Amino acid sequence: HSPNAIILCVSNPLDVMTYVVHQLTGWDRNRVLGMAGALDGARMIYQIQQKVGFGYGRTRALVIGDHGQNMIPYPEISAVGGVPLNQIIGQSDMEEIKQKTRDGGAEIVSHLKTSGYYAPGRSVAVMVEAILDDAQIVMPSSVVLDGEYGYKDVTLGVPVVLGANGVEKIIELKLDDEMKAKLDVSMNSIKEGIDILRDEGFFS
Repeated sequence: HSPNAIILCVSNPLDVMTYVVHQLTGWDRNRVLGMAGALDGARMIYQIQQKVGFGYGRTRALVIGDHGQNMIPYPEISAVGGVPLNQIIGQSDMEEIKQKTRDGGAEIVSHLKTSGYYAPGRSVAVMVEAILDDAQIVMPSSVVLDGEYGYKDVTLGVPVVLGANGVEKIIELKLDDEMKAKLDVSMNSIKEGIDILRDEGFFS
């Protein structure tokens, strides 16, 4: 009914579901993406604000990898008002921000007894607005990779440019060995889920 649509996946397990939708539709990979980084990044911004107490509305944060326990909050390249975060807080505070960002979803469930909905709803709205307005904003999203970061035939949360065509560009960060090893773990956790479906003949 809408052959030119762009599909934004929200259901968990998000990265695997994004891969499933891409396989079932057979559409170009720029038209199928998952909402993850917008939500996880917002949760990380909240944790940064709780720690530093200033720069509201001017904090930028990045989370890559899977939308789960192997997500990778990246405070080393995050900033408050343009000032690198590592110039404002120490390493122990950075580690606490990372852990609380990873645990954000579980913490909400413990309080609400259900998944969060306001922040995911807002994150979806931001992504839809970017596509409708051809805003060309940078937003981490779960996308099918085809050689980027050394991975193929798997979905993973990485920074992308969002515009009228969906994923306009995939941005490849220069990662050190430690960060690349973490991304490998994250990617493999997603691939395990995909392989289970493939082994069960889901895609046949």
